[in-house]
Formats: sequence, C-alpha cells, structure tokens
Amino acid sequence: MSYRLINGSTLIERLSDGALIPADPRNRAYQEFIAWQQAGNTPQPAPAAAPEPPDYVGFWDAVLLSQAYQSLLAQAMVALPVNTALTAFIAAFQDAKVGRPNVPAIQACIGLVVGAATLTAAHREELEGLMTASRLSPPLVLPPAP
Repeated sequence: MSYRLINGSTLIERLSDGALIPADPRNRAYQEFIAWQQAGNTPQPAPAAAPEPPDYVGFWDAVLLSQAYQSLLAQAMVALPVNTALTAFIAAFQDAKVGRPNVPAIQACIGLVVGAATLTAAHREELEGLMTASRLSPPLVLPPAP
C-alpha cells in the first residue's frame, strides 16, 4: 500500500485504488494511513502546483497605459522603421491575447521594436517590469539595447 498527499496533510490519495481520504481521525481509511505512517512509511509528496500561465491580456492592458508605449507611439509617427516594427508587434500580440501565443514571433517583433526605436533605461525597466508581473518573462525578454 502507498499513499500520496494531495492537499498538504488534509487530503490523502491511496494509490492502489485512487481513493481520496480526508484527514478525519474517525475515518477508517485515514486510521489505516496513520498506522502505515507509524510503521515507518512516508507518503509521496503533493504534486507541485502548476505555474500560473502568462497573462497576455493583463500585459497588453498595462502596456497601453505605459510611458514606454506612449514613447513608442510618438516615435512611430515620425519613423517608418519604428512604425513597421510596432505594427508587427501589435499584430503578433493579437493571437496571444486570445490564447494562441506564437512566442517566437512575439520575441522576434520585440527585437524589431528594440532595434528600431529608442528606449530609455526607464522605459526598458518599465517594460521588463510589466513582462515579469504578467509572467511573460521568461520566455520573452527585451534584447540588449543596440
């Protein structure tokens, strides 16, 4: 017989049949589990929680309000390479916002924007902070400044 913790020590799974056992001293299966432990056995640990997925929508909403994005928009109005790079980034990001991120394409577009635009250290820090807060980084990163 072997067991696995499911929810800390409040729920145990009996691996032989998949039964879930609440940590209730009146429960016979729980009493068997305690006896099994007292005999020197150790249950498998609870599975690690799945990491939170990236929040592409939250990132996009925050970017639209950022000083970095306002600077990029201003640069896009006067410089065709910045306009083209920012347009490509916006297009690549559309799929991510509806749950179909193409991470390599988004990363390539980030590289285009960083290569075409002028980002101050404060703007880079702001964007990196938004990427981290939205769980986009890693795998997405701002490439080094040119």
